[in-house]
Amino acid sequence: MSLTIERLNVSFDGRDVLHNLNLKLSSDEIVVILGPSGCGKTTLLRTIAGLQKQDSGTISLLDEPIHNRLCEQRGIGMLFQRPVLFPFKDVLGNILFAYKKKNLQNMDDVYSVINEMGLIGKEHQSIDQDLQKLRKATNGYTPPVGASADLIQCYQLLALFEENL
Repeated sequence: MSLTIERLNVSFDGRDVLHNLNLKLSSDEIVVILGPSGCGKTTLLRTIAGLQKQDSGTISLLDEPIHNRLCEQRGIGMLFQRPVLFPFKDVLGNILFAYKKKNLQNMDDVYSVINEMGLIGKEHQSIDQDLQKLRKATNGYTPPVGASADLIQCYQLLALFEENL
C-alpha cells in the first residue's frame, strides 16, 4: 500500500469531523473524495499533508509512518483550486520557486513538465501584468502553473483540490 490511514480522528471544538477513519490506497490508484460541504474532505487532505493535527490514528506513506512528521518532511504536495502564485514572478519563476533541484541547473525536468502542462512559450509571461492573458491561454484558470510547480517536485503523493466537479 502506498497510503494507509488507520483509526484517524480529527475534531474541532469537541466536534468529531473525522471519526475512526480507515483508508488504504495503492500507488497505482487515483481516488476522488466526494461529499457535501462540511463533511471532512478538506480536513482529511489537510491532515494527510500535515497541515492539520490529528487527535489520534496513524498515517503511513510507502509503509513509513508520517503522522508525526512536519508537513514539509512528508513528501506530499498540495495543489489548491486557486493556487497561490507570486505576482512579481513570471510563469517560470513561479514554477522554479519550490524546485528542490534548482541548484543542479538541470532544466530538462522543468521543461518536460512545462511541456506536459501546455505552458511552452509562456515561461516568461508575467503573472501580475498578464494574468488575464494567462487565464485565456489556460482556458480561464491558472492551475497549470501551480501544478507545474508541484509536479516538478516529484512528490510521493499529490493532493488536488477542486470544488467544482
